[in-house]
Amino acid sequence: MLLGGCLLPLRTLPKAVQIQPQMRAEQRQHRFQDTLRILAGTMPVPAHKETVAREAPSLDTAVTWCLQSGPSRASSALVAIVESHSERDSIYWEALFQLGECWALNGDYNRASLLLGEIAYRTDGVPPDVHQRALVRLGHVFCMRGQRQTAEQLFERLRRLYPTTPYRALADCRILR
Repeated sequence: MLLGGCLLPLRTLPKAVQIQPQMRAEQRQHRFQDTLRILAGTMPVPAHKETVAREAPSLDTAVTWCLQSGPSRASSALVAIVESHSERDSIYWEALFQLGECWALNGDYNRASLLLGEIAYRTDGVPPDVHQRALVRLGHVFCMRGQRQTAEQLFERLRRLYPTTPYRALADCRILR
């Protein structure tokens, strides 16, 4: 099982992080956890914002809560992180993506598709890595909902926009079986 908040492009992986090109059988059983990988360290929340921002947990803590106790506690934490950052800050987009991940991981495909769609169909402002992961994950959500054609369109968009994406192998409905 992979933990954390994001898959990193191969060229920028921290030394301790390895991406395995083929998924083992036990990894396939953990749906939606292939992109749950967080950057090393915690993401500080600025103390000069609202009280919510000062008390917001780090992104990796929120992801851990999602995995351990479900979406309720994690959603509140991720929303607090989003509200304490502007759209120009990559942590804003990462927290939004993780909120969609958490909902998908816990089977709330409607909420996940709405949020991931907001990221995947946006044309500006979203960091490329977050955009790529949102396209893949939204495709996976559509796979789970039985909308394979829509999923394939998203996977094709990923391949067209990012021909050298490290997420190419994940852009397939069969990976969820």
